[in-house]
Amino acid sequence: MPELVVLYTTMSEADWPDAIDEENGLFYYYGDNRRPGYELHDRRSGRGGNQILRNVFEWTHGGPDDRVKVPLF
Repeated sequence: MPELVVLYTTMSEADWPDAIDEENGLFYYYGDNRRPGYELHDRRSGRGGNQILRNVFEWTHGGPDDRVKVPLF
């Protein structure tokens, strides 16, 4: 379980257009699975970032024992 997660983007992927909505404080992030034929959370397709995001989403919506697992972003 990571203690710190850093999301980064080059903002240059035309097929996966990450975007920052500064007015509403939202970051639209397509993650690390950018090869066709792989399931969204398949670790072999990238660095496992999508799996980390899925876990954090589940922990955030869980009970107190789950929420303490959420790393800093």
